[in-house]
Amino acid sequence: IGNNDYQYLTKLETAVNGARAVSKILKNKYGFEVVMLENATRTMTLKAMNRYVKQLKKSDNLLIYYAGHGQINEKTKTGYWQPVDAEEDDDTNWISGETINNKLVQLRANNIIVIADSCYAGLVHRSSTLPIQPMGQESDEAYYQNLINLQTRLALTSGGNQPVVDQIRGDSNSIFTGALIDLLQKNKGILRMQKLALDLGSRVSRIASADRLKQIPEFKGLDRANHEGGDFLIVPKKLQK
Repeated sequence: IGNNDYQYLTKLETAVNGARAVSKILKNKYGFEVVMLENATRTMTLKAMNRYVKQLKKSDNLLIYYAGHGQINEKTKTGYWQPVDAEEDDDTNWISGETINNKLVQLRANNIIVIADSCYAGLVHRSSTLPIQPMGQESDEAYYQNLINLQTRLALTSGGNQPVVDQIRGDSNSIFTGALIDLLQKNKGILRMQKLALDLGSRVSRIASADRLKQIPEFKGLDRANHEGGDFLIVPKKLQK
């Protein structure tokens, strides 16, 4: 999902390009079946999620990428995605973290991760626990099998409970998505999201600091969406059986 052309909010510069670039590498290098939503309304976004609720099986894996505006209700401390039909002071068309979590609970796919590049993304995808299996031997097939057998509901977000930068120095991607794409391009083996998140967080924080900005990505298991402690694996097509 990439949202640039907002009807009532400030238009963004990098969200659609980021979504296209992430989709391209996931499809071409890692064999994902991709559905692109560009400048999606609330209805378009939820209808797409509802299709996956009906279609996906336990053996499926699902990665949801979102780039667009995010917002917080200061009184309730609720975080939201803002589709292109979102209004500034009216949350009618906003999508709450609770709504997203409810969809994740309904999905039968065993392994799911949400990657969100938006303001307040850490608050949208809140969690009180992070049961994720420790790193193991990369050559240990049983180890990887154990990871994918556990129900996985993870979130990797561009920041915590604060705004994040859409664009610096005229880049075509945000700091977060640019680093994500680079790491996915350079990866040659079975990639644990936990490892990707560590490398991504370090890189984003370093780039942001160079511009006197503070941005710290977050990685968490979503206990409210019934995360059981696994991890999400990304495997290049050439290594898939």
